[in-house]
Amino acid sequence: MATATESSTNMKNSHSNERLTAIYDMRYAPATFDFGTFLIIADCIRQIRNYGGMAVNILSHEFRSKTPRDVATSRAEKLWRISNIFQGVSSLLPSIKEFNVSQDPPQKFDGNLFPYEWQPAYKEGYIVPYLARYVLDLYREGANPNVLRASEMALTTINNLYGNNYITFTLRNSRQQDDRNTNLDEWYRFYQYIQAAGIQVVVIPDQEDLFTDKKFAAYPWQVFESAAINLDLRFALYENAMSNFCTSNGPCSLLFYSNCSVYQFDQLKGNNTQREFWTRNLGFEPGGNYPWCRKDQVMTWQPSEFKLLCQYFDACKEQAA
Repeated sequence: MATATESSTNMKNSHSNERLTAIYDMRYAPATFDFGTFLIIADCIRQIRNYGGMAVNILSHEFRSKTPRDVATSRAEKLWRISNIFQGVSSLLPSIKEFNVSQDPPQKFDGNLFPYEWQPAYKEGYIVPYLARYVLDLYREGANPNVLRASEMALTTINNLYGNNYITFTLRNSRQQDDRNTNLDEWYRFYQYIQAAGIQVVVIPDQEDLFTDKKFAAYPWQVFESAAINLDLRFALYENAMSNFCTSNGPCSLLFYSNCSVYQFDQLKGNNTQREFWTRNLGFEPGGNYPWCRKDQVMTWQPSEFKLLCQYFDACKEQAA
């Protein structure tokens, strides 16, 4: 792919009655939350080309086996992730008018394609654009990446449950790249610190941990397990919160494409997520942030140590006052 914009500067004519057909081909792309970034890229292309909506097509007749995670994840789990993660993320993007999953090799798609160079036959070297650096390119061309929204019903449900005087924690406790996992002792101390300030905290456990080891359950904090399973409820919880504190993980990467306040820690934690990784994926050096973000949408680039967590919370509380 020469550029993420795919010559979009030459394609700004009105197509308001047409749809952009976005194709996420699992032969080349992972069954992870990277799909969410792919959707943001597609929507930015849609905006620049002025299409009225999008049709999203997941091609799942074959699966990529490129990374250790690809290999360790069974076909059954990959199919489940399509329905659980991919469809869930798609529900947060109002411009999506159609969502399809196909396990049969398609021969062709009619209409306006993204990526434009996709073809039915396997293409050696083809890369699905799902890196955040492409969003940055499109933002510079005039697209608005801030597009993910919870449904009205989910927001009403969360408001009835918790009101809006609360902070969320999003934990990471996966068996994949476990050196990136949340230090639960530190975060429970932080939980007690916020509670002592008179603000409730709602904890979202890692979905994998919820279904396996339940490490989060060793601590007596308030947990909303449904948010680990349902993305609409998760995003409603984020949108309604005073702010959201998290370690670097897939679901929380989507918060930077929303109206949610977020403070993200531990970007440089783990052997596989060092400076080169982030520069390649984000398009800017560690220590920076997306240019469209508000002051309360922060990649801290700090470890989630108790004192640092408290410092950012105190600053967040002062900003909100």
